[in-house]
Amino acid sequence: MARDSKIEVAGINLRIPEDKKRDYPALVKMLFDSREGHRVYGDSHLAMTNFDLTYNTGSIAKYTQIDLDGEWFDTATFDTASQTDVSKVNIPKNLKPNLSTFFFWLDADLHTIAFEKYSDSKALSLDAVKCYFDAALAKPNVVARFGRVEADIVNSHLAARKLLNQPNLKEIKVTIRLPNSDDVGDDLAAVIEERLRDQRATEYEETLKAKGQDSIKPNERTKKLAIVAAENGDVVVKCVVNGVMQTQKAAQTPLIEAEKYKANESTWPHFVASAKRLFSKIKSAREQVRG
Repeated sequence: MARDSKIEVAGINLRIPEDKKRDYPALVKMLFDSREGHRVYGDSHLAMTNFDLTYNTGSIAKYTQIDLDGEWFDTATFDTASQTDVSKVNIPKNLKPNLSTFFFWLDADLHTIAFEKYSDSKALSLDAVKCYFDAALAKPNVVARFGRVEADIVNSHLAARKLLNQPNLKEIKVTIRLPNSDDVGDDLAAVIEERLRDQRATEYEETLKAKGQDSIKPNERTKKLAIVAAENGDVVVKCVVNGVMQTQKAAQTPLIEAEKYKANESTWPHFVASAKRLFSKIKSAREQVRG
C-alpha cells in the first residue's frame, strides 16, 4: 500500500512602496521575464520558470549550478580526476542538474505569494525563497520601476500573539519593516511611517523591558504590532521558564498550511486548497489589526 503524499505551503509578503504603482502581478511578471536565476546557498539556485497573469500562478525551479572548470573527483581511483578524463566531460552550459519544481500563487490583494515548501519528497527552504526574492527585487530595473520592494516570510500570527501571552515576560522587542498602510490601519501606519520618515530609517522597533520581579503585561496595541511584525519583521521575547531566561522568536514559527493526500492524486488541487487556507488566515489577521 502506497504511503500518502504530503504538501506544505508557506507564504512570502511583498510590499511595494506607496509612492510607486502597486501592481503586484506586473512585479512578479517582471521577475519571471528576467529569466535569471539567483544563488540562494552553496551551489543551489532558484529561478522563476513560469507565471500566468490570468490566474497569477506559476512555478519556481531549484537547481544546482556546477563549476565545470573546477577539479573533478574520480570514484574509481578515489582521487582527483585526470585532465584526460575531465576533457571527455561535455555538459552544455545551459543544462543544470538536480531540478525540483514548486508551485506558487500570488494573491494580488494580499500582496502575498503562497508557495510549496514541501511536496512529493522535495523541499524548498524558507531562507532560500527569501534569498531569491531579496536578490531579484534588488535588480536595478526592478528598483527603477517599483522602488525598494520589501519581502518577508509570513510568520504565524497566532504564534506571535502566544509569545506575548506567556507569563513572566521580561522583554518584548517588535521589529517592523515598512508595512502597507492598507494592512495595518491608519493609526498604526501613521505612527510607523512618521517615525521611519523623520529619521530616514527602514525599520521600526519598539522594546519593552521589565525589571526585578515585575513582568510585562502587553496591551492591545502591542499585540497588534506583534501581528504586523509577523508579516513584516519579527517579534522577540525574553521570558523566565522554570527559573531560566529564554529567548523566543516569531520567526521560529512560520505560517504553514499542510495536508496529506493519496499518492496517485494530483498535487495541484491540494496546493490550491492549502494556499486558500493560508490566504484566509493572513486576511483574518489583518482585519484584526485594522479593527
